[in-house]
Amino acid sequence: KKNNNLESYVKNINDKGFFKFEKNVLTENQLNEIHAFLKNKNIYPAHVPCYDKDHPTKIDNFEGFIASYNAKTIIETPHLIELVTDQKILNVVKDYLGCTPAIFDLNLVWSIGNRAKHETDHFHRDYDDFSHCLLMVYLSDVDDDCGGHIYKIGSHKKDQEPNTFDSEKILGSAGTAFLTDATGWHSGSVPLKGKKRCIFWCRYGLTYNYMWEVHNHRYWGYDN
Repeated sequence: KKNNNLESYVKNINDKGFFKFEKNVLTENQLNEIHAFLKNKNIYPAHVPCYDKDHPTKIDNFEGFIASYNAKTIIETPHLIELVTDQKILNVVKDYLGCTPAIFDLNLVWSIGNRAKHETDHFHRDYDDFSHCLLMVYLSDVDDDCGGHIYKIGSHKKDQEPNTFDSEKILGSAGTAFLTDATGWHSGSVPLKGKKRCIFWCRYGLTYNYMWEVHNHRYWGYDN
């Protein structure tokens, strides 16, 4: 029996470069448990922890603009590993990539408003594997003031500059999730003053790759 939802999801990624799940993938109780767990965990003042492991703090004390948790914390956070290994999500990724995927990157980032653009707030493509999918999950409510994710529609299929494509900003309540082909042009956006965004992501690729072996090895270890 055909899974029409699965076919629709994969078609959307093929056609547009992304799709947004119709229903939130985390409940209010699960989100509360996630934030309660993270409250007293170290957070590092960079969009990837390995760029500044020497200045850990807690989110309630954080006075900067962008900060992230290390992989040990993410792996231990309730519900996240169960989410990224959920069979429905894996089926979409598997069908899109054409193989059983390997998880090669996890990150969980706070972005605080009223700041200059970070490098990830400029349109860019990710080339960490020959083909890969990016699962993003909002852990806070994200409206137009909170810095939603922006994707250039269809740019994963064409080698053209970002201004030649239409944009879509993905918004939603906490628990909203979407899958993208991150070889397409995409960016974050800067929250307004007094606003913030918390986002979790997982990247699925073909196999262990440069990102896993060279970039992430500095913070995937359990010694931090």
